[in-house]
Amino acid sequence: QPGYPWRLTVTNTWSLGDRGLAVLTTIRNDSDSTAPVAAGFHPYITAGTPTIDDALLMVPAATRILTGDQQIPVGREGVAGTAYDFRSPRRLGDLEIDHTYTDLSRDADGLARLRLTAPDGDEVTVWVDAAYPYLEVFTGDALPDPSRRRRGLGVEPMTAPPNALASGEAVVHLDPAGQWQGRWGIEPS
Repeated sequence: QPGYPWRLTVTNTWSLGDRGLAVLTTIRNDSDSTAPVAAGFHPYITAGTPTIDDALLMVPAATRILTGDQQIPVGREGVAGTAYDFRSPRRLGDLEIDHTYTDLSRDADGLARLRLTAPDGDEVTVWVDAAYPYLEVFTGDALPDPSRRRRGLGVEPMTAPPNALASGEAVVHLDPAGQWQGRWGIEPS
């Protein structure tokens, strides 16, 4: 690939069980030199509400990454005291979000869990292991098709922040034959 000369083997193992969906990603460097790697996924979730506005959102993050017009990071902001603080569940309302969250709080099992809950109690959880220290949260307000806006919440597990291959921040460097693994998943209530 122009601009990315390394060869990688990426394996995704998708498991569906009683607890929902679990994804194990393995990346192996098949090149002769160290390869910079960042990975992410882009699922959309819903708790069954017509729009996400009435759902309660809980994002276990202390910091959001601020971006400029091209979504390239320009700084960080603690969420405490801002409209973007969802460390305790609260109604999403009409707040537009297209931010990466980090400094994730993790449960005793080492997983960080974002929860979207309908007023009737139906809930969906996106969980990530320590390999994913970032979660991009997107309310869909910028989608080109207005009928798709705010119908689901984009929750993107990420190993590095936006523009990481250019900035170098949190990029994993895999030696030749080196391997990286990360797990994430989605659980319904």
